[in-house]
Amino acid sequence: MVEHDLAGIGSRALAQTIDGLIIGACELVVVLAAVMIGSAFSGWVVLTLVIVFSAVLPLAYFTLLEWKRGATPGKRAMRIRVLTEHGTPIGLRESVTRNLLRIVDVLPGAYALGGIVALISKHNQRLGDMAAGTVTVRVARPPAGQPPRASTFVEMAAPVAAGDGLSYELLSIMEEFRRRRANLTAEARSQLARRLAERIERYVPRPAGTEDENFIDDVFARRHELQGRQ
Repeated sequence: MVEHDLAGIGSRALAQTIDGLIIGACELVVVLAAVMIGSAFSGWVVLTLVIVFSAVLPLAYFTLLEWKRGATPGKRAMRIRVLTEHGTPIGLRESVTRNLLRIVDVLPGAYALGGIVALISKHNQRLGDMAAGTVTVRVARPPAGQPPRASTFVEMAAPVAAGDGLSYELLSIMEEFRRRRANLTAEARSQLARRLAERIERYVPRPAGTEDENFIDDVFARRHELQGRQ
């Protein structure tokens, strides 16, 4: 596992509160809309739709936002995000797994079980995190004069200055990988290098036959050389 600046229980609880308010507001709008249109449809049909929506919305909210953006609005407000244990953005499988298990973590109420497990876990992981292989980490503020750090690989596509479109955060992840790779297991190192190289290829063509780590090193060195000339 790559070492991270793990998010504390307090910041995660506040993020959960913010997200809960957003979900609650959405559900309230749906209930009010159901009351307004209830006379046009069967009461049982409207009630069933409201119940289904209220049950599905929280799962869809957390799963889609954490998969696509790495963080919900609540997490972004608290400057935290979800990553895999290897330090890469989570995929759909990880997001679905960690959020399906919220059903267990919330027991017996107010995320009591999840909070207790996170408190005693070495990496502040609730049961959903353990099953999905994810961690919640703090998002560091960029050094003075640097562009703000993006929270997802989608946002990383926004170019900085001129050049190959690599952002400050993607370069930071590349630098972090190069610094920590000697301490990773061979499997974790290979997996992380492969996933990182695949994301770099979205912005920089890879020469045929170039190994993942060599490609990362070459792009990183070339970009820093480019920045030195600016």
